[in-house]
Amino acid sequence: RARSPSSLCSANQPSHKQTRFSHSNRGANKILCSINFPKWLVPGSEAGDRLADAMSEARNGLSFLDTVSRDSNCVVRLQTNNSESFCRRYNRFHVTITSNGGSDPLLGGRIAKERIENFLLDNFRHDGSQGRMFYTIAKGAKLFHPRPRGIHGAINQRDPFSRHSQFGWISIVEIPFEVDPYSGRKQFHGDFLIKRKHDLKSRLRKELDCSLKFCGEELDGVRVRYGDPYVWIRGGREEDVDVAFGIIDDEIRCHMDGCRCRFGAAPKRSIF
Repeated sequence: RARSPSSLCSANQPSHKQTRFSHSNRGANKILCSINFPKWLVPGSEAGDRLADAMSEARNGLSFLDTVSRDSNCVVRLQTNNSESFCRRYNRFHVTITSNGGSDPLLGGRIAKERIENFLLDNFRHDGSQGRMFYTIAKGAKLFHPRPRGIHGAINQRDPFSRHSQFGWISIVEIPFEVDPYSGRKQFHGDFLIKRKHDLKSRLRKELDCSLKFCGEELDGVRVRYGDPYVWIRGGREEDVDVAFGIIDDEIRCHMDGCRCRFGAAPKRSIF
């Protein structure tokens, strides 16, 4: 669905002090952001080609990337190596946002980044993996999302699950898994969280004003077609999200320490 450029940078932007450009770096050709498309989002040649075509295909004389470049006063480019197939280059598939010498490069760069995020939401049909996708993008866009101070990596980013994608502090908790020695597939251990999720949601809402979303059918949550299942955390303050992460992680650790299921006492933890 279409979104006007003026609506992309709402009043719900991060409250922390923004990085400022000095006089010497206000010129053109300054890379503001590089949005990398991880393997779990673009798993092979077909997905990569489809995404590249959707971004680059001209409509009414302009492609999606051309339109974003025009509206943001930045140069937005899909970076690929045309001499290789996507099945060999998909892990290096990314979009760069470069300053075009405008008066406010940070605003232009943020508009471009959020337009690309919105494009991905629409292209992947608002799958449950959207929370992980937004978190991953924010981790790579350091100019717009300064490094977290807490130990659990909460980042100030838009919440794609909210109605108007409001800003908030977000983090994700990974779910334990083991790898089947025959199929090589991951088998996730989340049944115990299903039994506790209503109590956890109530506790964290009451004590920390943080909301949880369980993402993945393994957690009896919203369907996730791309990437691993996870627990999504959103709150109004970085320290509250950090505490909420610790509470859920402790639940996982305590359960696994005494777990008598087929996963054993020390399953692996997925990484993103």
